[in-house]
Amino acid sequence: MTIHISAQEPRLDAYDREYINLVMQRRKVMQHPTTWWLRNRFAYEWGWCAIAVILLAFSGWLLCMDRTFVPAIVLTGMAAALLLLSAARLIRLYHIRSKLKRERRSLDLTLDPDGVAARVENERTIRFRWEEIAFFRVFKECACFLPYEKTDAALIVVSVNHASEIVAYLREHRPDVRIIGA
Repeated sequence: MTIHISAQEPRLDAYDREYINLVMQRRKVMQHPTTWWLRNRFAYEWGWCAIAVILLAFSGWLLCMDRTFVPAIVLTGMAAALLLLSAARLIRLYHIRSKLKRERRSLDLTLDPDGVAARVENERTIRFRWEEIAFFRVFKECACFLPYEKTDAALIVVSVNHASEIVAYLREHRPDVRIIGA
């Protein structure tokens, strides 16, 4: 049996946030599939930026007291590196989010006896054989197929609105695929 789902990606900030968090944390989700919850990467990176600014202010104060104080110089360098790293990651997150908001696309998802395939408009098709899929996990706003391969493999992510159809298909035709969160 083959099931075909055509859907438009939702225009929800919560979906976008969860999608970005899933993409950024997919390795952790794959390592701990049942216990890992998605952390808010935006708040996390803003927190590191705030810590770096506080450290820069403190090291600047130490340098004003004594310009030859070596620990203050080292602390300034470390705080500047932390600030640059967190700012770069924040820019990347906002870039991904703006790209998602700009490009709402339709998704064609096909579940058949060979595996699952997703085609996003006229772009490439992502296909996983059933043997490659570690589990199907349902989150609050989105659901995804995650492969066994822990490298930078692609993810197939759909809106949670279609999770019940997918879960019903998997329970009936593919009982070997683990379903988490449904």
